[in-house]
Amino acid sequence: IEGAETLQIDDTNMLAQYPLWGYYPDNTEVGERLENLANNFPDLVEFSSIGESMKGRNIWLAHVTDFTSLETKHPVLLTASLDGNAPQGSDFLLDFLDELVQRLQEEEGLAELLKEIEIYVVPLVNPDGLERWLAMPDPAESEKLSSQAPLNGNLVRLNRNFAIKWLEEDREPASADYAGSEPFSESESQALRNLM
Repeated sequence: IEGAETLQIDDTNMLAQYPLWGYYPDNTEVGERLENLANNFPDLVEFSSIGESMKGRNIWLAHVTDFTSLETKHPVLLTASLDGNAPQGSDFLLDFLDELVQRLQEEEGLAELLKEIEIYVVPLVNPDGLERWLAMPDPAESEKLSSQAPLNGNLVRLNRNFAIKWLEEDREPASADYAGSEPFSESESQALRNLM
């Protein structure tokens, strides 16, 4: 793999090979957890996909608010895991959602707040990158693997693929910080843009 143009690995679970790393949910589990939350709390949580990754994986969304209230609300957007090798944010947002809906059942003040705001949560923006990271052998053994770990299915660094300061970003396709061929060239960044 060293020196290869791109990294091609079948999607397998890296954590089965490295159990001491702990556990992080993959895209399927992220979707299942959000769907369960919506099924268990239908008055508070809606579950949907805001689009697909470059390799066709859903980008899941949880929309949390008091759906019985017709008040005009202020939106809040929370996202995580734009880098494929940073699944901790996904795990954190899933735990946050679990805690939030539990506390909404118990705390009247918090429930009142949802009459004024709506929370949009995208826990895993880069499902292709996460699947690549889960599948690869220890990236510390290869500079190429390490540099590709955060990237999406097109080997683009998603957190650099937005219109803000795009001209200042790295536009060399071989770079580990490649910003894409143009702003919003990637389906993942387009999905976030469209949601916003």
